[in-house]
Amino acid sequence: DEITDDDFGQIADYVRAMWTSQPTRLFAPVIYLHGGRLTLFTFARGACYRSELGQFCHTESNPEYEDIGRVRDTLFYLFFILSLPPHKFGHFCDVGSVRESCVVRLIHRRDLNGGIDSVLADAVIDDSTDSLSYELDADSHIKRPVNPRGRLAHVFRVKHEGKPAVLKLSWTPTDRMPESAVYDALRAAGIENTPTMIDSGIIVEDLFGYRVEYLVTEDAGVSLSDYLQARKTNGNDWVCDFAKSAMLEVVRCLAQAWAAGILHRDVSSGNVMVKDGRTTLIDWGYAKLVDDGPANTDALAVKWGYAKHVVNAAEEAHDPVTGTVLFMSIPVLVGSTNRSVVDDVESMLYVVLDAVSSTFNRANDVVPVALDFKDSRSLAYVRGCCFSIKRLFKQQFGVDRCNEQLERALDEIFEYQIQPRRPQY
Repeated sequence: DEITDDDFGQIADYVRAMWTSQPTRLFAPVIYLHGGRLTLFTFARGACYRSELGQFCHTESNPEYEDIGRVRDTLFYLFFILSLPPHKFGHFCDVGSVRESCVVRLIHRRDLNGGIDSVLADAVIDDSTDSLSYELDADSHIKRPVNPRGRLAHVFRVKHEGKPAVLKLSWTPTDRMPESAVYDALRAAGIENTPTMIDSGIIVEDLFGYRVEYLVTEDAGVSLSDYLQARKTNGNDWVCDFAKSAMLEVVRCLAQAWAAGILHRDVSSGNVMVKDGRTTLIDWGYAKLVDDGPANTDALAVKWGYAKHVVNAAEEAHDPVTGTVLFMSIPVLVGSTNRSVVDDVESMLYVVLDAVSSTFNRANDVVPVALDFKDSRSLAYVRGCCFSIKRLFKQQFGVDRCNEQLERALDEIFEYQIQPRRPQY
């Protein structure tokens, strides 16, 4: 009757496949038959819950009446579960017989006074073609890594009023800040080079400790690395000049956000986007609002329905582990809990170095030593060594062929950010 670790691992792989291919899923139920018994596993984002449905078959040729009754009850439970509609058992809307694609319509609920609620919304599958309807299919799905537990985001390229847009469905712990609240703060502060938010809302307020929210923004284009790679025929000078311009735009964005009490904490290659020559810093889902900063955190907490003190404590605890490892600053890589805009600017430095290096070296499939990830502490040590000599660090990052303008900008960041952190001997 016991379930082995190997069996449970196979179940987890099946759950991962469900989370990957079904963007409307709230939790993943798995009914497992073992030793003549049925067990229901309910995989939520934060935990797995086990329920014994009971004996599924007789173990003797002449069963007792009580044994027959137990099997009957088990079959009744199984039939009840299998007959539940999708929005009652596993999904946040009634997907029905949808398989390859569907149109999701996002409708804001009415408040107690009959007006439109600015936060809470419902998702409905229908054939509407209005501005609040978005088609979701495999072709529009932007592939991202999916883990069976923890935070999750499904991102789709969609159309809003005929223009390219991006729809993001997020599963976020209720002790973390909704991403839409951060965008409210960015918009109120007038931060440049951030996505334009079209619509947002919360579909599920709290289920097993997670909320489901959606965010619709204008399309921000492609990553800086892909943008440079697609235009490398313009020559090395053009690549370097654009990389320098993009770096300065994002650094200005980070400085403006920090002045408004907002810290991004996940500046990475996939979050620096370019469209029509304009650079945008996206994915503020891991951002932190500084409690004593200019942002009105009390008003945001009331509007978006989260406990401010709980969120603040959770955000402080996640400072050393939030972000994309390859682009983390050296102090964060070694577990520093004192995080600021300085770390985000260092992350942007790595984004530019990675983008330029891959554009220069992709044909040779060469990974520079300072961009070769093995583990956090090893990467921190390697980068610390690379930065120990100013005139050599660009070579270790594979950008020693950059032009004078980009070299000067990289040297300025080195002098004002990296150099003060180097150990003094």
